[in-house]
Amino acid sequence: MSKPNLTSKILNLAIKYNYRRQKDSGDIYKSIHSYSYIFHQTLSDFIQEHFTTDNLNVDDYHYIVDYIQFVPHADFPFVQYNSKYIGFINGVFNIDTCMFTTIDCNCNNILLDFNPPEITHLFVNHHFDNSINTPLIDAILDIYFDKDVKEFLYASIGRLFHKQSKDNLQYMLYFFGGGYGQDLLLNIISYCFNQTQNVSLIHYSNPTSFHKKLHYMIHNDIVICPESSKFDVCPFFFNRLLTQQYINYILPANDIEYNSKFNTPLLFAGIHIPPIFDTPLLTDKILRLHFDPHKNNIPQYKFDIIQNEIPAFIHKCLSYYKTLHNYIHINKINNIWSFCPQYFTDQLDNFYI
Repeated sequence: MSKPNLTSKILNLAIKYNYRRQKDSGDIYKSIHSYSYIFHQTLSDFIQEHFTTDNLNVDDYHYIVDYIQFVPHADFPFVQYNSKYIGFINGVFNIDTCMFTTIDCNCNNILLDFNPPEITHLFVNHHFDNSINTPLIDAILDIYFDKDVKEFLYASIGRLFHKQSKDNLQYMLYFFGGGYGQDLLLNIISYCFNQTQNVSLIHYSNPTSFHKKLHYMIHNDIVICPESSKFDVCPFFFNRLLTQQYINYILPANDIEYNSKFNTPLLFAGIHIPPIFDTPLLTDKILRLHFDPHKNNIPQYKFDIIQNEIPAFIHKCLSYYKTLHNYIHINKINNIWSFCPQYFTDQLDNFYI
């Protein structure tokens, strides 16, 4: 096919299906709301689906790949996230100010710093009602933690919604023990991100497979590893991820190496704490929360929480983090251990007994 014909077909498909694309990777996104899109398919899958019968030669294939990855066009926009906002059915929530703005289906009443073709980096398929009441989640966390730890946990979860950390504390939560509350909380957090498929759920196998997933992790909004007891990558490299430094990664579509800043928040968990997190470089950056597996008679609230408490949970976590961040900023704090609850120091001390 000629290049003009290839271009025309690409743009016609984009218009027909209202697609957008990820710059560099060329991943294809589809609309789920007027201001939210989700991942639809990889570039290679897009070509296979729509161009199989076109008898492409090597030059044609490379032209399509390069065009979709790099060439701008108004009919096939690149994904442009406004990371300040989370979309809900009835509007958008500003994660910095914790203010909600109602928006109709035509994107009217949009704030000055949120304009089409921008889209929210997350979309949650619930109505937002401005509540922060989460009695079911509270009831479960109260079984494991005192009030100060629970509130700090909420704030730290709120911190995960910021693609690039607003503070310089450089810490990561690690859930361990394997109690029911651990699995429940991981599922709730994953649910908040996964409706737009913006969570990299890592089932760890070995360092090679972990590195191969970096191109997904760097574009997603959170990386969650629910069972990392045997997690074993280079501590120096993991520290670069945790402290949001530049890393090299390879895109499978073209096998080209890129260098980008890794801003994606991390949340790891496991039955045990892996040795990598006990290395001098990382041990004081990991805040451990123990979900005691011997706690009995814990209510099975997962379905009711997902049905009724997700917007309030997000609102609560971000509101608590806003308060925490203001405290950090006013007092010029840059060391997490100088103000986090004593519980975390005790957990670290107990680890070495």
